[in-house]
Amino acid sequence: MVARRWWRWFIGLGVVLALPMGPAQGESPGAAGTITAIQVQLKVQNITKENFFMGDVWVAPAKFSDVQIGKQYVGYARASGLDPEGNKVDLTPQWLPSDPAMVEIEPNPGAKVKLTVLKEGESYLTVSSGPVSKRLDIKAAQRDGAMYVEISQEIINPFKVNPSRQKGAGEKPRQRAPSVIGR
Repeated sequence: MVARRWWRWFIGLGVVLALPMGPAQGESPGAAGTITAIQVQLKVQNITKENFFMGDVWVAPAKFSDVQIGKQYVGYARASGLDPEGNKVDLTPQWLPSDPAMVEIEPNPGAKVKLTVLKEGESYLTVSSGPVSKRLDIKAAQRDGAMYVEISQEIINPFKVNPSRQKGAGEKPRQRAPSVIGR
């Protein structure tokens, strides 16, 4: 009985050995050499008046504005890399403020950081990982006992990274049906 089933075990072993095992231990799926862009997201902190927990909301707009009562602004940012196909890749970038007396980053380097604006003015923050970098422009103003902050960045279109990901890439545009309204 056992002698007849040896071939099943042999085939099963072959299937297991043929399965892709992922990256080698210690390697990340997206090494720094495969990153083509960096995406920076900022955490929205004040969503509702009731302040019940709805989960973390992270956004990546071209212009992010927020206000906090006090002489400083404390916010959170996170960065991830984009590979040539536009897929997210984990990374631990370096965050370099142009004016460290105005903007403080903790921990640095880090994928998710605490961004503290210490005083009003204008500065920029460079997020870099290997040869790829991204610039965030920061403007802060103190008015009526509150710190107003605006963070601007260039938006990454994942379809620019790899145009073949666009729906219908290479297809002819469809003709619109004639309208029956207003005849």
